[in-house]
Amino acid sequence: MTNLEFEEILLNPESDILDFKREQYDFLNKSNEDNAAKFVKDIISLCNTIRTEPAYIILGIGEKGNGEKELIGIDRYIDDAIFQEKIKDKVTPIPRFNYSTIKLNDKVFGLIEIPVRKYEEPIFPAVRMKGLEPGKVYCRRSSSNSEATGREIIQINKWLESLPSHTTITNINEEVAEIISKTTAKMLPLSEQIAASLKLARKYGLSELEWFCLGELSGWHDTDKIDVEKVLSYRISRIVMTPNEIKINPYSFHSLTSQQLLNEIKEIDKAASEQPLFFPHSITQYFGKF
Repeated sequence: MTNLEFEEILLNPESDILDFKREQYDFLNKSNEDNAAKFVKDIISLCNTIRTEPAYIILGIGEKGNGEKELIGIDRYIDDAIFQEKIKDKVTPIPRFNYSTIKLNDKVFGLIEIPVRKYEEPIFPAVRMKGLEPGKVYCRRSSSNSEATGREIIQINKWLESLPSHTTITNINEEVAEIISKTTAKMLPLSEQIAASLKLARKYGLSELEWFCLGELSGWHDTDKIDVEKVLSYRISRIVMTPNEIKINPYSFHSLTSQQLLNEIKEIDKAASEQPLFFPHSITQYFGKF
């Protein structure tokens, strides 16, 4: 994560995907098991929270009464492996998260990122800990962690079932890499590469990729609902148009670049103007052999 991304996160209040902690988790004091239990509850609650983006626990951030952030920082380094060790035998399934540190304004902050990930069931404690009961499901509501209701558990299960599996993501990456490799090596005509991408999109339900491939193969004729200059800018060329006939010696422009040639034409004919020209044609119409 970049400093800019980190600063943007700090602009947000605590929520169901964002938790601020004033201090580092205290795992060094073995007599204090409360911190370990709090850490486990924080992780599983965020893992079980229905969302579409990663959740974060940021260590070293306080919140004043008016909602203003207090950048405190942390003074104790804990390796990611210790965080992983503290939870792996306490819950099931084993949650996936990453711990790192980031420096801002000469202060160090801890950052725990919990990605959206498919699990076979909601994550729950496997052993009894303070504030945690084995077999109970916990999730985050607004800025607090709570035991999930029966209705919430049903919704969490449906959400987990709707997520792509890690195996599916791996397969997609491998198949995309193969298409890119063939494209780079020019092993297939561009039209066949687009067709292969369309097949991939339909296989994994990638609606945006399917829409793009269909447009390339069928032609972009219905563009009223999209911003052509933004979405399909690669299909727009700038050309010079004039109502007048221009008589020039073609050899006089022999050493000019295309842009210099356009500039020269506009100098010769003051009525000439540069206009965008959109090419909506199917990729197979002109580029099928390339």
